[in-house]
Amino acid sequence: MNFTVYSKDDNGNKLKFEIHPKFDSRPLDHVTIQQNSIKYEEVEFIYHDNQNDSPQILEDDSNALTQLDNVLTKDIETPVQNQFSKEVSIAMCYSSIIALFNLIFISMLVRATLTEFLSQRIINQKYISKEQKKDAQHNNKLVIPLLIVAYCSIFEVSAVTNYLINSTYDDVGSQNITVTQPTDEFQVINCTFKNCWNSGASGGALYINISNGGKCYILNTTFINCTTNTYGGAIFIYIYKGGELTIDGLCSFTDCWALWYGGGIYAQIQGVNSRLLLEDGLIFERCRTNQIGTHFKYGGGIYLNILYNSSIIINKVSCIDCESDAGGGGMFISDDSYETQKLNGTLFQRCNAGYGAGLDIYLFNNNASLQLINLTFIGCQGYYGGGLNIDTLNNTKFLLLGCQLQDCSSYDGGGIQLQISRLCLFEISNAQFKNCSGEYQGGGIYANISFGGKLIIDSCSFYLCNSGNGGGIYVIINFPSQNSFIIKDTLIQGCKALNNTNSSLRYSESGFGGGLFLGALRDYDPSSKLIDLHGLKIYNNTADKFGQSLFVAMTKVVECNNNLLNIGGEYQVI
Repeated sequence: MNFTVYSKDDNGNKLKFEIHPKFDSRPLDHVTIQQNSIKYEEVEFIYHDNQNDSPQILEDDSNALTQLDNVLTKDIETPVQNQFSKEVSIAMCYSSIIALFNLIFISMLVRATLTEFLSQRIINQKYISKEQKKDAQHNNKLVIPLLIVAYCSIFEVSAVTNYLINSTYDDVGSQNITVTQPTDEFQVINCTFKNCWNSGASGGALYINISNGGKCYILNTTFINCTTNTYGGAIFIYIYKGGELTIDGLCSFTDCWALWYGGGIYAQIQGVNSRLLLEDGLIFERCRTNQIGTHFKYGGGIYLNILYNSSIIINKVSCIDCESDAGGGGMFISDDSYETQKLNGTLFQRCNAGYGAGLDIYLFNNNASLQLINLTFIGCQGYYGGGLNIDTLNNTKFLLLGCQLQDCSSYDGGGIQLQISRLCLFEISNAQFKNCSGEYQGGGIYANISFGGKLIIDSCSFYLCNSGNGGGIYVIINFPSQNSFIIKDTLIQGCKALNNTNSSLRYSESGFGGGLFLGALRDYDPSSKLIDLHGLKIYNNTADKFGQSLFVAMTKVVECNNNLLNIGGEYQVI
């Protein structure tokens, strides 16, 4: 765009015109004008005062101004109006096309629906064959989904992804993440959270809320010394209505703590298709719960609350030197879901807690199922269940497969403590217990079976374990319920029942059953064959008092002897 400046010539009698370039002004609102479009500007007419050599606003020569204004208006107005009309026409055309397409789609969808679901009166219907009618009905059924797919493909709703990426958060409050749409996701990538805190609520570094099919990913991220006064020292997670969270194996949690639940992570997962995935290589180190004077201290590394058909998948996670005063030094799981939960390849090393120093589990729901596969417990210490404590209720099923427990210790159940009741089935298969110790009962396993519970130990080995009673295994069964205890192809070797030197205990309360201590409350019916020890092999076990390898304490013990005749190795029935 050019503008015109004019002034009087030197003799002051004649106008002098000069053409100068000027930038275009802002585009018209609502209409985009192309770069080569004609635009107009406010035109200011000035002249130069030759004596003062300064521009002055022209006040004379009104006739000349009027003539020039008419010329400029004629030159500019017509092209601008034409261009404006052209742009508006194009925009209206596009809008009309979209509106027409929507109208056509709705009409076709209504027609297809009516054709499918409403009966039609067809003229000359008697001349239409059955095959033609069938084909017509089939085609009508295909019209509706095809129309919907076509419409969605043209008017596709784009997904939204938000990020926290390549960032460091040091000594700051918690960050909130909310994902509530099935097309949306949030990614935390390559971040560091250090000394983060949340003194008034949960989640020291992150507070995550995922629902309605939304997804969140935490990738290659580090959490160091993050704290909270309630739940989730580093992360508080709430997943429901089909939400999903994945924490990959490049993440780590170090020195994080919570006053109540979940020193590293607290997660509540509920609802169909809601899921939490903890992937290979994820590490929790020196995480803890710490609330002096209360019992709300579960899950030093991780606390998981699983509800209403939600699920977890945990693969090769490591909990090292984690602790909790109450339960689950490494991990605490409360499972009230119908889904089968799986933990695979997880390591618990040097963890401490009251119940389940490594892992503490409660199964509540009818038909709930939990599988622990290839777990390793090393050097964990607790009061009840040095490596693992499990309470099962209401017809639940539990499988412990291929696990190893070494150098774990507690008062009862140096390796594992089990509470099996109410028609629950617990199976331990291909597990190894080595050098585990229980101060009172059960160096390798302590099990209390009641109300129709069933324990099967299959293809396991117990080496060098010791306890006050039942150096390898201590089992107490409450009859007359249909409780069952079965041992298949299992070796107990080099285990000891030691006389407890605690002065508060009488001598007769310890030193029984170097390999296995089996006790029954109330009468057992031998004909029921609910106790079967034929697969037991016991060698080189010792007891300070009685039952070098096996001690049985129940009524009708003579009749029970017939069920023990095929035990391999050394044994005594007392």
